[in-house]
Amino acid sequence: LVSGAVAVTKQDEKGERVQLAKLNSEGDFFGEMSLFDGRPRSATVRALTPVETLVLSRSDFFATIKKDPTIFTKLFEKLSIRLREFNDKYFSEMSEKNRVLSDMNQKLKRLDEMKSKFINLASHELKTPLNAILTAAQIIADQKTSLDPVLFGEFLGMIIRNGDKLDSLISNILLLSQLKDPEISIERKEITAAPLMDELSSEVLPFVKLRAQIMEIEIEK
Repeated sequence: LVSGAVAVTKQDEKGERVQLAKLNSEGDFFGEMSLFDGRPRSATVRALTPVETLVLSRSDFFATIKKDPTIFTKLFEKLSIRLREFNDKYFSEMSEKNRVLSDMNQKLKRLDEMKSKFINLASHELKTPLNAILTAAQIIADQKTSLDPVLFGEFLGMIIRNGDKLDSLISNILLLSQLKDPEISIERKEITAAPLMDELSSEVLPFVKLRAQIMEIEIEK
């Protein structure tokens, strides 16, 4: 290379051009591998600016080496420098790729843990209203002629309430599955026990009345 700048590129497995080197110094050379093995080029050299080059044929190259063997030594010194630079670049790129892969691995592990926890939680949350619906429906089916009309209404209300709860849970699961951000945070809030116990008692009370029992709830303040 007498003047100007060139880029040495090669096509990767995806069909994209990857720059291997940029040569812009007087005395830089390219195509030296073909001088040694006589095989076709292994990379493409593209001019980045107007360039001026000197061309050396394979026969002229070996003839020159015979006349001045020191050229061979200088050539290998330059090739060694390029090889070191390539190794450093390759090691740096591989280290970065390994770091990215390691980060992705950790994220996948966290996602897998979150998925397992979510499946366990969702299974439990879906099973609770479903069991209430099945139990209430079974009682209505077994005692449809002897069941007190008031209790019938309460068991029917239980089926409707838990059906709505089941529908809401399934809707939330479907909504959650559409979220693209894997970093989901859980916000904890304080709640009062009274509303929770009222909801619980409304689910249990029909069974208590069916057995002619009494239920008392006490909440410590």
